[in-house]
Amino acid sequence: MSGPEMSPVPGIELAGQDFMQGVFSLQPGQCGAAPNQAHSVVYLVRVNSQDPDEEKLKSQFLESGYNQLVIMLAQRESLFTSVEWYRGVAREYQVKWQRPPDEQRRRL
Repeated sequence: MSGPEMSPVPGIELAGQDFMQGVFSLQPGQCGAAPNQAHSVVYLVRVNSQDPDEEKLKSQFLESGYNQLVIMLAQRESLFTSVEWYRGVAREYQVKWQRPPDEQRRRL
């Protein structure tokens, strides 16, 4: 079983997580901006409708129970959150590495 992945978006080049978050944070009738993965293009998006609606999606998710897909999604989100936290700490404290990378870890 392969892990979950984002669906391609017809007409959108390099749609990624930022694009999806920009679009799916909007309610029907709202407009917003959604950058592509490279942040080289920003799309203006207007949501006309959502089918199925959010309540139906929540209900379907809850009915699916605790399964392998839910576990994989949670692990992916946890990893993304950890990486972003470390990047934020490095930016905030202006971390500069003073030693060369460990050769054994470089091969991984």
